[in-house]
Amino acid sequence: MYCPQCGKAIGDDARNCPGCEFSLEYLHREVPAAPPQPNTPSLPAPLSPPQNATPFYYPPQYYQYPPYPYPKSTAHRGKTIASLVLGIFALIYGSITGILVLAVQDPEVLYSLILPLPLGIIGLSLSVYAFVNNGWNKGLAKSAVIVNSIADGIMLLTVLIALI
Repeated sequence: MYCPQCGKAIGDDARNCPGCEFSLEYLHREVPAAPPQPNTPSLPAPLSPPQNATPFYYPPQYYQYPPYPYPKSTAHRGKTIASLVLGIFALIYGSITGILVLAVQDPEVLYSLILPLPLGIIGLSLSVYAFVNNGWNKGLAKSAVIVNSIADGIMLLTVLIALI
């Protein structure tokens, strides 16, 4: 027989577990048998547990996945996202004003590029800085460099065409 608390093997006539001092008195109590009821069939004797059964349930062991390798530094994440946002704004706003400059053919309309051209240059410098120093996401920094380069190229080409 095994102790139901610690699992140590004990004798069948033991009153306490020698390992954990758990009381086994409830196993030795005599329960008075109820008199059989007339007109009720008698039940068969309950099955005894197998001799080599362990008294405890051991939960299955699950594989513990290692922690996700997070980047060591996320210091340049804000610069990367800001440069991408500036590049997208400069690309959209610069393309629209560039089309308007080329459609109107008036050199004074070039002043409308006062806002997107510096934003594109600031975005390009931020994205290059973030790409060089970034351990967080080189792909996002690379896309910011590409978007800002395209935006600045479109705006500079628009200025050159309008001045010629």
